[in-house]
Amino acid sequence: MRKLKILKLLSWLKELEEEQSKVRLFSASLYYQKLLEEKRIIEEEYKDCLNYIQGKKSFSGEELKEWLFYLERLKEFQGISEKKIEAQREIVNQLQEELIKRHQERRLMERLREKGQRRLEIERTKREWQYLEDLFLITKGRDFD
Repeated sequence: MRKLKILKLLSWLKELEEEQSKVRLFSASLYYQKLLEEKRIIEEEYKDCLNYIQGKKSFSGEELKEWLFYLERLKEFQGISEKKIEAQREIVNQLQEELIKRHQERRLMERLREKGQRRLEIERTKREWQYLEDLFLITKGRDFD
């Protein structure tokens, strides 16, 4: 009985750990999506700038220098964005693996608890049958007296 209570507590603890893993994964996935959106905006801005430069007929030297500097910064931001995305992708993958592990641990605890409950029910049933058998023997024994 005590073993069963401990297994129930462990099962509950593993369920909490699994829920925490789900929350962390959800949060990391949202941040990953945000990073992808930022990268898309940077790429869109870069394309828009290129289209503007290609569409304009003439530039002063200073204006062209500023546009090229701006494009260079956008390229740097793209590189930084890609590094952040890759790092976040790794974090999301690790959290997915952790969630799988937590789920497996929870299921194991649940199965052990269920097995313990079944064992307890079997023992209870055996005791009841033994009691009934003893009653039967006692009753049968009285019939012979």
